[in-house]
Amino acid sequence: MRTLGEHKSRIAFPTHHPTVFNPRTSSRMDILGYDQGLPDLDLPKNNDKEALGQNTSIPIDSPQQCSSDFYYSAPVPVTISNSLMPVPSVLLENPMNLIYCHYFINYTANVLVTHQCPSNPFSTILPQLAMQDDNLLRLLLAYAACHRARLLRHAEPKNRIATWVTPVFPSLRQALSGNEPISDSVFGSCVMLASLTQSYPLAFDLPISWQEHLSLARRLYSLRLSQEGLQRTNATVFFGRWFAYLDTFGSASSDTYQGAYYEWSRELKLAEQIPDIQCLAGFTTKSLVLLSRTAELAKRCDYERNLNGQPSIQTITMSQQLRMNLELYTLEIKHTRYDCACSESSSSSTEVYRAVNAAISHAALIYLHRRVYLLPSDSRLVQFSVNAILEAFNELKGHNAFDTPDIILPLFLAGCEARDPGKAVDVLQRLQSIENAGMGQVVRVKALLQECWDSGRDWTELKHNVLLG
Repeated sequence: MRTLGEHKSRIAFPTHHPTVFNPRTSSRMDILGYDQGLPDLDLPKNNDKEALGQNTSIPIDSPQQCSSDFYYSAPVPVTISNSLMPVPSVLLENPMNLIYCHYFINYTANVLVTHQCPSNPFSTILPQLAMQDDNLLRLLLAYAACHRARLLRHAEPKNRIATWVTPVFPSLRQALSGNEPISDSVFGSCVMLASLTQSYPLAFDLPISWQEHLSLARRLYSLRLSQEGLQRTNATVFFGRWFAYLDTFGSASSDTYQGAYYEWSRELKLAEQIPDIQCLAGFTTKSLVLLSRTAELAKRCDYERNLNGQPSIQTITMSQQLRMNLELYTLEIKHTRYDCACSESSSSSTEVYRAVNAAISHAALIYLHRRVYLLPSDSRLVQFSVNAILEAFNELKGHNAFDTPDIILPLFLAGCEARDPGKAVDVLQRLQSIENAGMGQVVRVKALLQECWDSGRDWTELKHNVLLG
């Protein structure tokens, strides 16, 4: 494969390259041009050849430009780390592709993770693997394009995204039907596609739901576990943990999707000894397992009530054990220090991790009390968990890194169950903060929450296709 230097003539790079220091790799990199925050008008309207502009300090047309931490408060220098060389042809064929690659690594990767540090796998493991696999790289670019469009309040470039994503489907179908081992790249592509369709459902014109994409990822995950001699690399653990997150919140969001915690919980328990990938999220495997078990138990109760009028003795016993485990876990969280492998671990990161784990566990308790035990919203137990979720978030106001998708479900449940209008306002403000960070699914979550308030209907009765995470 040719190096970046051999392809410079294909892209309108500056004649003399200024350099910038990369603290993540402790090295200097050439500035290939500047992303000035201009909208992507989509193919064939966008002037891609001139996308990598100079530092002209032009104003950015965005409703967020007054924010002091806004990504485009000034033109952003576009760089590619030496550790990612040689750059594949997918990036070199169009300057916009370089912009989106840089954007994902330096911004999208950060809003997907609660704790910001150099060991963020979305900016380390994922790009390294994507440089070796065109399908994974195209999905990385599509993710960045969706996120950047939402951040700038523009429509997603659907034509551009379609050109990237269309070649991915045949390779995934082949992986399912073939006898070849399923690689990290293939499984990672499937997980990333599922995440894309969940976060940005309007970016695709395909009549395929996020449940179908997530079910495909689940099938590939099961096939991987059945492979003989499967080597568990950091990438294997990373994609497995990302899938576990999507599987958990997908199960809690939809009664038509069945979770697979019994498959991934054992794998992730073994992986918890690897500290390098702990920055994937601010929640533990235990939080995911408890929420997954609660969501699946609610589905089981619904089925048994429809069949026999009430849950079975076995189901009731399971619910009592689950409730005890959840209540004990909420106490355990308060006395646990959550450390990261990076040098930036601190008491503040522990506080953020505690808040996320507490919010998820209390969301599971709300789910349990409302869906399994059928307690009313004004129940003392339900309102205790509503207050616990909001208190956890209120203690951490000002943490920009805290506005991540993993808190959407706790916020939604707290908003639906809150009896105090002031608390409902707090929920909307936090959801708006997540939306401002470019998360596309929040628009639909807010609309669903508003429907609950306006109609007076219970969230447990609503039939929807919204991922709450």
